[in-house]
Amino acid sequence: MTLPTINPLNKKEALGILLQAFRRNPNITWMARKATRKYIKSICTHCLDLASSRGGAYLSRDRKGVVLVYERGGALDLRQKVYESLLKLRLFFTAIRWFGLGNILAQQREVAQHSPKERHLYCLILAVNKKEHSMNTVVELKDFLFHLSKERGLPIYAQTSLERNQRLFERYGFKTYHTIENKSGKYQLHLLKKTH
Repeated sequence: MTLPTINPLNKKEALGILLQAFRRNPNITWMARKATRKYIKSICTHCLDLASSRGGAYLSRDRKGVVLVYERGGALDLRQKVYESLLKLRLFFTAIRWFGLGNILAQQREVAQHSPKERHLYCLILAVNKKEHSMNTVVELKDFLFHLSKERGLPIYAQTSLERNQRLFERYGFKTYHTIENKSGKYQLHLLKKTH
């Protein structure tokens, strides 16, 4: 099973889908300098560029959904490390709120503490166009994700700050293995895992 990769010709369309999803995400709006289109779009661009650089940015066949999923836990070559460092710098200067940066870094440390060190697939986001919310698109993206996991023999890890997404992941066989209480953002960040 394959899906089209996100490329310069369909990147704008993919960013539009991600922007809709990220604007409703408490974890993203909490990290953003302001919960405005400009800053949320910068975070979307960061996530899309990161996933693309690792060969993990896909658009559904009906062009209504996006999944960003890539391997983590293995060694990165120097070129990839430098590129990802530059992406983080761009994110910091274009989107992340500086006031409260200590809270953001503390949360990221806790996520890292509970993330696996061995190789795995990391599902950064699975998003569907809000206007044309299609269960067929969700199922196609989920099936693709599970196919990648089985094909590579790797478990899938994900995180969500939306309760309905947590329930959806769990309905598809994910288990919540850790929850982070974000008191300043007034939400919970759920870390999930699914073995193939």
